[in-house]
Amino acid sequence: MRAALVGEARPVILVPVTTRQKALFIWPVPLPGEDGRRNAWTDTAQEAMRLAREHWVRLMPDMGLGAYRIYRAEGQLSDPVWPDKPFAELLEIAFRDHVISSPDHSVVRRLRGLT
Repeated sequence: MRAALVGEARPVILVPVTTRQKALFIWPVPLPGEDGRRNAWTDTAQEAMRLAREHWVRLMPDMGLGAYRIYRAEGQLSDPVWPDKPFAELLEIAFRDHVISSPDHSVVRRLRGLT
């Protein structure tokens, strides 16, 4: 579907995230574009993703900086609680009917001016 969505889609890494309140969501962490260009928003999001593998972090947008500010928890917090489900199942739950898998999908047709 990549060819059908040129200019409309961007490459991301889908990362499972949990909050201290045990809310689970999928975070689309941006990757550099196909042209290799980077920006501070993408770089700080990726930095936060790496840091969050080992520590609780909070990510806050800073418009003046033009990037995210990353805050690492200072205290000894409990380990995250993860659901007992494979990642593929989490993706199915998260995206349900929002997967574009055909050029005939209504979103693609709308982008091409067919509807």
